[in-house]
Amino acid sequence: MKISALETFVLGDGPDVDPDKGGVEPLACVRVHTDQGLTGLSEVFRVPPGVVQATVGGPDTHFGRLLIGQEVTHPERLWQHLWDALVHSNRRGWQVIILGALDVAVWDIYGQALNRPVYELLGGSQRGPFHTHAETPVGEVVPYCTGRESSRFCRRASPALSCATSRLLAPVRYGVVCQVIWTAFAAKLGSKGLPDRSTP
Repeated sequence: MKISALETFVLGDGPDVDPDKGGVEPLACVRVHTDQGLTGLSEVFRVPPGVVQATVGGPDTHFGRLLIGQEVTHPERLWQHLWDALVHSNRRGWQVIILGALDVAVWDIYGQALNRPVYELLGGSQRGPFHTHAETPVGEVVPYCTGRESSRFCRRASPALSCATSRLLAPVRYGVVCQVIWTAFAAKLGSKGLPDRSTP
């Protein structure tokens, strides 16, 4: 199964809309077509629709020349192919956002081809966002990924990556680490804050 075409379309009320006065800001969407009739869909947030339309489309566009004709063997291979092509462009901004949207669309195709939901292909449902340890006092909330777990993740991912010690750090796909402060959440639950689990 090969990627045969990339399509973009825009949802919303037009480029001159003022969201503060009502209306919907334009949102670009991408659709990836295959030669076997499967299509994958995704939205492209925070990138002007004109940029998406100029870079995602036929074989003469930036992403078109990279994806059209490629076999959909596994989404990670295609993601790596696109990522490697961005090596000299700083790998930031609109290119990475569009790459992420195309990745979602390719995973959509992959799930359809295997007749399985994408969340299962990405590892399945493991557990909820919170879990408790045997030593956790009753009624205390412990984040899914504690400071200790985050520190281990950071050391493996990049020695130069500095981790906060006593708050939740959630590893996000492709090695990005997002810090979330849980103090206010714990306070709402009546806790005195989260335990310091930062010791490796």
